[in-house]
Amino acid sequence: MQKNVLNKQDQWLIDNWRQAAQLEAAMISAREHYKALFTEVHKLVRLHHTHLDQLDVRLSASDVKNWGGQILISDPRWPHLPNVERWRTGFYIWGVSLDELASEREIEPAASIWLSVKQNSGDKRLAVLRRQLSAKAQTVFKNRNLTWRDNDPDDDRICLCFPLPEGRTKLLRMAMSDDRAFVECMANHFRLLASFVPTINKVLNK
Repeated sequence: MQKNVLNKQDQWLIDNWRQAAQLEAAMISAREHYKALFTEVHKLVRLHHTHLDQLDVRLSASDVKNWGGQILISDPRWPHLPNVERWRTGFYIWGVSLDELASEREIEPAASIWLSVKQNSGDKRLAVLRRQLSAKAQTVFKNRNLTWRDNDPDDDRICLCFPLPEGRTKLLRMAMSDDRAFVECMANHFRLLASFVPTINKVLNK
């Protein structure tokens, strides 16, 4: 019978179990507090965009591992793939879990507008929406420090995307030191995306 030997990391945990348990509890508390901030973000967005009443906060360890941390705000009346409630048409901010913000190896936080159709389906709404969003972006993003594009080479369902100008380090520092500033920052990005609601409705309601 093969003898199981603890690796160095497991041995450290056993030797420092009480401290490790305290650290684990602190991490759980920090995650719960951080997740709750996006409920406040949603409240601010809905002050002027009451129709955007769908909020999905995906910041769990499994979310981050499988898809990356994502926040979605959308209008539930927008079409989405049958039986795929998880992936809705709407406004996504991704790369913003604590795990991602605290790691230099992760992607930079970004925002996008995503249409819930089958990838590479040839859905004509994608081309129409991308074209009209791009035209609208010339006005919405004018004089803003944003490097945006109207598509993504890895996912044809992304019709508009841009990196968050604050970057990973500033967002993490803000989230850990000033809840109000962080909530307002995230709400501003979603409100900017909400400027495209009339364009989205025009295309999707046809």
